[in-house]
Amino acid sequence: MNKSEYIALKARIEYELRNIDLIEKALEKEGLFPKPVSSRISGLDIDSDIARRAIGSYLHDYYSAVEKIASHVCRATGEGMPKGDDWHHQLIFNMTLELNGLRPRLFSIELLNLLNEFRGFRHVFRNVYGINIDSKKEIALLRKLFKTSKLLRRDIAAFLSIMDEALL
Repeated sequence: MNKSEYIALKARIEYELRNIDLIEKALEKEGLFPKPVSSRISGLDIDSDIARRAIGSYLHDYYSAVEKIASHVCRATGEGMPKGDDWHHQLIFNMTLELNGLRPRLFSIELLNLLNEFRGFRHVFRNVYGINIDSKKEIALLRKLFKTSKLLRRDIAAFLSIMDEALL
């Protein structure tokens, strides 16, 4: 990857991080971030179908932004996107690997384990009816969002620092 390709990658990563900031601010406004302290969302009981769907949508969007960051890194480095039925899992796992001469690792194993929970939730959210979302599991995942975001930002900052030093 040359300098201009890296600058474009960094801009894409920063764009997705801003999207994550917007998700967190929306949840914070509802009293659900950095930790859920509210039993209501926009005046609705947190266990209501509409609230579960709203929270699920935020969790879905959060993970999708993280996955986009990983996709941008894959494409920019030329390592290629994984193929097959488990490509979503492989994409995030591959980001825990340092590819000597190509890129440092993007995600720690600790972050990978948390992201796998978000990926699993997103799969359920996309593939079952919203009325079947388990609100207890959803809130448990929401409680992990702050730690996940903290680790995500730490890992991305470390990745960018190494890349900056190598390419800028």
